[in-house]
Amino acid sequence: MAHNDSIRSIIEYNRVLNLIYNKSVEPNNTPKGTSPPVTKNQYAILKILKIKGSLLVSNIADLMQFSCSAASKNVDTLVNLKLVSRKIISRDRRKSSISILNKGEIIVREFEGYTDKKRRNTLDSFNKKELSQLSILLGKYLNQCLLDEKDFELICLKCSGIINNECVLFNYNVKCRFNVG
Repeated sequence: MAHNDSIRSIIEYNRVLNLIYNKSVEPNNTPKGTSPPVTKNQYAILKILKIKGSLLVSNIADLMQFSCSAASKNVDTLVNLKLVSRKIISRDRRKSSISILNKGEIIVREFEGYTDKKRRNTLDSFNKKELSQLSILLGKYLNQCLLDEKDFELICLKCSGIINNECVLFNYNVKCRFNVG
């Protein structure tokens, strides 16, 4: 295969993988049958709260790149579903602290298990050598994609930007929107 043909193939594989992930793995960002059903944005809020702990609505809005009113509306829905709690801060009654409840944590765990199982089932068809090569090549590909990025933001819902000190974002000027004070 010629060099340009390989590049075109890789670009197309990357595009198709993104489509598959967005349509198959994250259809509504919760596994089918999860009760109560939540939207992709509501799930992201639950995941953030599970990792970070209690946050102000304004912090959630910043992380999600929402307006405060949009974040508040999503939080209201999650409160009504009894997935998060809202506690008014006594020193400033205009602000409230949002915390995930056990039922919300269960939804996050269920979805994490669902997506992890789907990914692992796909990777089970590879032998050890192929997995090692894939990991090295994907890491190199990602590193090159990030190399020239100067003002790029990602939200890491897995690790706050560091996976056992191996996160590729760690070595670049990429800001993880998840890291809020």
